[in-house]
Amino acid sequence: MLRSLVGSEMCIRDSGMFMDPQYGYAVKESPFVPVDGEMFWHIGHQKYDQNWPMVIGAETAAWRLREMHYSTLSLVHGFTKLDGVSKAELGNETIDSWMSAPLNLTLLQNSRLPISDAYTQVPHTGYEYIRDHLGYRLELQAATFPSIVSIPTGQSFALPFSARLINFGFAAPVNPRPVWLVLLTGDNSSVSWKSQDSVADPRDWQPFAPGDPTFTPLLHVLGVGTVEMVRARFEVASDDVGLDSRLAVGLLLPDARSAAAAYSVRFANDDVDWLHVEGEGIVNVIGSIVASNQQSVTRD
Repeated sequence: MLRSLVGSEMCIRDSGMFMDPQYGYAVKESPFVPVDGEMFWHIGHQKYDQNWPMVIGAETAAWRLREMHYSTLSLVHGFTKLDGVSKAELGNETIDSWMSAPLNLTLLQNSRLPISDAYTQVPHTGYEYIRDHLGYRLELQAATFPSIVSIPTGQSFALPFSARLINFGFAAPVNPRPVWLVLLTGDNSSVSWKSQDSVADPRDWQPFAPGDPTFTPLLHVLGVGTVEMVRARFEVASDDVGLDSRLAVGLLLPDARSAAAAYSVRFANDDVDWLHVEGEGIVNVIGSIVASNQQSVTRD
């Protein structure tokens, strides 16, 4: 894990941090390891440099958080509720200022910071933007699968499927986890069919190509072609797959070690529903499909 003093990185200077080859090394490593940090607290220190700003704007901070692929950021410094009133009077409560300042969309977009069109439709503070974009922020762009499918009873079948998403966060997901394509039972109580293999590795979902000076968002493709679906439930219930059953289609990204809902990855789209399935985690519902368990008929 990389850990750094964020405030010192925010201060643009002619020498020092940005001239240090160790900083360049950290930037190159940051896409592939967890990165955490905290705001500086230097007031009262004998070596405090008066040329450093007291408060760092959220948009400036976000630029560095993006460049360094931050997954988390500590509230331990620069926040009144944790610093206490005595330290807050010193005037360096940067995080407090983020909470009260509206997000400057013009500055954000001019800096090519990650933001989706949907996110700009609602006013946000600088703090909310940083909170919402630390680590990953996955938004589904499109998903393609047939509207009708014939499913042989008790057998596996191939389902044509592809999807595209963009990571508008500062970093890629860190922990390994599967990405299951699933069909739910008719009452949405459990997973009926699941892809035989994971359709992607989320750790590959970088927000931009490492080293790209333009920070252009990457479009990630999942499951091109057909996905082999296998039975997830061995008992056949009356509400499972019958004649012209409509089943929810979803993507399930559970933690590799736990099916707890709190550890499942949820897409950030407003138009993607989250459905908690007991024993599985949170399913991102991306549509529905009409399924039948009738065998296909061959005509001579």
